[in-house]
Amino acid sequence: MNARARRHSGGAFLALWTGAALSFAMPARANPSNGLPTEFRPSLPVFGPGPAVNFKSGDNQALTNASAHVAWALAVPLVSEHFGGRKGLWIGGLSWIAVTVVQESLFHAPANPGPGYPAEVRSDLLTRIVPTAILLMWDVARGGHHPSSDAAERMREVPRVQSERPPPVTPAQFAPAGCPTVGEAAPVTASNAESPDPER
Repeated sequence: MNARARRHSGGAFLALWTGAALSFAMPARANPSNGLPTEFRPSLPVFGPGPAVNFKSGDNQALTNASAHVAWALAVPLVSEHFGGRKGLWIGGLSWIAVTVVQESLFHAPANPGPGYPAEVRSDLLTRIVPTAILLMWDVARGGHHPSSDAAERMREVPRVQSERPPPVTPAQFAPAGCPTVGEAAPVTASNAESPDPER
């Protein structure tokens, strides 16, 4: 599989993951019996009366709901970054923020909102958007550079072995040693000539 095919398959997997995560984050089977809205009801009372948030009053259900929102708000962009890098982080983060705004403003309001509904909306927006926005701002501050990304890139890089050609071997040049070669007669000198026997 070449690099282009791997890039397209990675993008498709990232899109499927983001869609699945957002689907599980939203109520799968909303019905009036469990209090989840099933109709299109535009309402976003961010500046309504009541306390700022609903999880500071000690309500265990509200605190659990806020904790789950924070966990999803961090998990979706971080897992998307794991599979898609910086591009995946921004796709997952912005998709999560967009789904949050659409759900809270168009499909979250009950049929008869109570006096504590504005605090619930503010809590949902705070716990679902702010953690994701902090991750994205942190990515902007670091310039897309992650300390572990360099190590991962180094691990993926295949070291290139460059074969160096040895220097050309020049034929050895020997200085003439003055020795006779095979087949040549050695010159007869006084030092090696046999002296005549005077008795003969």
